[in-house]
Amino acid sequence: YNAADVKNIYVREYDAQSRDAMGNAVTNNSVYWKYVTPKVFGKNKGYIVAVDSDITLDFISNPTDAAPFGDTGSIGVNKYTTNPGVNHNSWNLVGQPFFSSFDLYYATQAHAPFYYYNGFTYAAVMSFDNYEVLPYSAFFVQAHGAPATLTYNGSGRALRNLRSILPFDEVDLYVKNNAIAEHVDRQRVRLSDDFSVNYELGNDAVKMISNDATVPQIYSKIKDLSNNTTYSYQVNAIPTSVTELDLVVTTGQNGTYTIELKNTQNLPNYTSILLVRGNEQTDLMQESYQFVANAGTTTVTNNWKLRMVRTVPTEVLQTNDNSIVVSTLNNDVYVSGLESNATINVFDMSGKLVQVVENVQNDTPVKIQETGLLLLQISTVTQHANAKVLIK
Repeated sequence: YNAADVKNIYVREYDAQSRDAMGNAVTNNSVYWKYVTPKVFGKNKGYIVAVDSDITLDFISNPTDAAPFGDTGSIGVNKYTTNPGVNHNSWNLVGQPFFSSFDLYYATQAHAPFYYYNGFTYAAVMSFDNYEVLPYSAFFVQAHGAPATLTYNGSGRALRNLRSILPFDEVDLYVKNNAIAEHVDRQRVRLSDDFSVNYELGNDAVKMISNDATVPQIYSKIKDLSNNTTYSYQVNAIPTSVTELDLVVTTGQNGTYTIELKNTQNLPNYTSILLVRGNEQTDLMQESYQFVANAGTTTVTNNWKLRMVRTVPTEVLQTNDNSIVVSTLNNDVYVSGLESNATINVFDMSGKLVQVVENVQNDTPVKIQETGLLLLQISTVTQHANAKVLIK
């Protein structure tokens, strides 16, 4: 309560221990915000502050506790690990302790990702991402690393872009409201044989929904096989054997929106990234996709998929899965040895995707639209094979 302005402020701190104990992720009216008792801000802790109207607040600290010109900082983090669901463990809302902005590249990377609210939506800052956070701002972190502290190296006060070479392929998607430049959300898919379909601390970042319903959101969904639970991801690290994800896009107001793929140089092993909407698809490697939201609140979820198509090496002469046999008859392709229905991606010899055939069954004719020497990429849930065929 500010007596001079006769205005209220509302302050809460995050109850990470209850989150771990209850094991529920809450997107609206979270039960994990608790009163600050006593009414004193703790050093280096993060808080959520709300006001009824604009107000200027002065914060005064004990001079012995403040180090405005210090070049390092360290914050203790709490670890709560009783819940078997690791996505509920060890959440902390912490603050960055400097008068200056800070690049989270220089915070303890063993605890990354960091979840920072940028004023419109949450940004997931992964290990070795460059990301500037404002002075004395707060962000969430799952303290999964070995250290019991989150340390800020003084080098982070000098902002610079130190782009790392990614040791994996990365799909970098954005959805934006064409009329409001700040209304942008980002979703990433990371692909490597070292990743798992299960939620992995440090590799994945769960989706935190913006509290501003007018800001578009984009995220993927996939089932964690360790507990049979489907999670929503802002950064989804998966093995290359996964070729398709459910994609959710939400909009909160009328307007024209664009979904685009950026940083395609981080996809050296993929030839197409397909946004699939029912029977329609757009190759985001070639063009962005625009759509119009006409309802006041629109949720775009029906039959939307993200399909990742790997580059097929041109030297492939036969299938590399001995259980799959490919043959041709009268310019139709037949596949046998499939353990379940397959998807066949058809490429020309330049590596361009020219056709996608879904739900292919054993020994049924597949009509190929192109002629010439073609490369086939055949995938089931458990099988992956490449083949070269000649269609006259």
